[in-house]
Amino acid sequence: MLKEGDVVYGGAPEQSGFYFDKATLDAAGGSRQKLWESLQVKPHRIYGFRSQIQAYRVKRDAVAGTGQALSQDPAVFGLGGRTQFSCQIIKLCLSLLTSLLISEYGYEY
Repeated sequence: MLKEGDVVYGGAPEQSGFYFDKATLDAAGGSRQKLWESLQVKPHRIYGFRSQIQAYRVKRDAVAGTGQALSQDPAVFGLGGRTQFSCQIIKLCLSLLTSLLISEYGYEY
């Protein structure tokens, strides 16, 4: 369950319905490879791992699928292990705060 006022993060560009928390972002230490491998996101074949994230504030309590990223092949997608949320109704429950390069994530919201 995402609570009103929570902040979640998603990859950009080409936003998906999957988001992660600040603990996941902090654990990556500014490394986009560590971040995306911890969420088992495969790098783009030309551009590599996404270099941007977007921060969103949850506008109202919302049910979201929550779990550790563990189901993909770790040889292809990374070891995973970090928490992610699935919120397919982005416009209804999330409000964009800002877009950042992964190395600039130190901002507080």
